[in-house]
Amino acid sequence: MLIPKLIENELINELKEASITVNHSNEALDLYKLNAKGFDVKTMFKELEKELSNYDINNVKKKIYFKKNGFDFTLSSRNFEMTRNITYNDGYNSVYHAYLRVPERVQGKGLTRKMFQILYKQYEAGNVKKINVTANINIGGYAWAKYGFSALNKDEVLDIVNSSSNSLFKKSARRKIKYFYSKYGDNRAFPMHRLAKLKGGKDALLNSFWSGVIDLNDRGQLKRFLNYLFK
Repeated sequence: MLIPKLIENELINELKEASITVNHSNEALDLYKLNAKGFDVKTMFKELEKELSNYDINNVKKKIYFKKNGFDFTLSSRNFEMTRNITYNDGYNSVYHAYLRVPERVQGKGLTRKMFQILYKQYEAGNVKKINVTANINIGGYAWAKYGFSALNKDEVLDIVNSSSNSLFKKSARRKIKYFYSKYGDNRAFPMHRLAKLKGGKDALLNSFWSGVIDLNDRGQLKRFLNYLFK
């Protein structure tokens, strides 16, 4: 079913009136309404911009690109940038946390968590069931582990452990990794919080590289994620 032209124009006009740069096609808007009906992008941008202003991050540029298979959105300012990619799947949506850079002066002061809380509200409303990340910048590897993300690639998990200079951490981590993969198989995503909570785990995960996921359909993963997100 096509979106009536009046409604289509109303949606785009509302975004543009909020100083959001919009790239779209009629077909892409149809698919957005069909697949992400509850995802309120206008409210999301408004709440994110307000939160950024609380940290003196102003003059934020906002962009959204509606595509046939999903939509991408970006917020950027001086020393700040965030990009997220929503993808439509069969019966559910997923999001990739493509990029995040925050000013050093606000790092560790709660901004990232507060933005994530705002985003999660829309993820929940917009049928997002999987959150994907790539940990590779500064504290990202440790932070994503604390949120409850699981590593998709066994070799990346082993590389993190083998690169550590902490022999006690290596011994404990290798034991946990061996047990996990022998029980669940090599294709099962490894819960990185199991490494993060080990002595030496934080140092090993800082600046580490790994691709991770949270499956929000999994009650255990969801509980761990929400407990950390809203603690």
